Amino acid sequence: AAFVAATENARLKELTGIGDRAADDGQLDEAEAAYRQVIQSDPRDLYAIYRLASLLHSRGSLVDAASICDSGLAVEPGQVALLHRRASIATRAADYSKALEMYQRIADIAPDFEQLDAKFADTYSMLGRGVEAMAAFDRAIAKDPDNVRLQSDRLFVMNYFKLVDRQTLFDEHRRWGTDQEARLS
Repeated sequence: AAFVAATENARLKELTGIGDRAADDGQLDEAEAAYRQVIQSDPRDLYAIYRLASLLHSRGSLVDAASICDSGLAVEPGQVALLHRRASIATRAADYSKALEMYQRIADIAPDFEQLDAKFADTYSMLGRGVEAMAAFDRAIAKDPDNVRLQSDRLFVMNYFKLVDRQTLFDEHRRWGTDQEARLS
């Protein structure tokens, strides 16, 4: 029994290596086939699940990518990389409620996850939840005050939610423009 298990583990490791090399070489069909073989033999192999979900996501096969992620999350509900991949898939599929659910699960497990507040801000914006979006932008900017993209996105979103009066909105844009001009000169 131990010999059979060791042989099977070696075969799966070899298949994973084939999948990784094929993916790195842009041979996506071959990579997909290898990862699927690994998962068929070991449905709990989170590495193969993640790699296959990532590959399918990059190809735009969002339903299949989501299904693969969900199978991995059934094995390990707190696997942060799979939660993040699932949120990214949901965002690309314009399923912002699902993306928000995944980001909230990440926040519960790993509150210091990189750029999490920025992801919340974007997701809240897409859901039309302006107050929460602005609060998330403010938290993200407090953590990364020199991030021009976050600052710009915050101002862009401010235009749509009517959370401040026109003069305040103008003043925010002007202040940001003055800061950028000073930074670039």
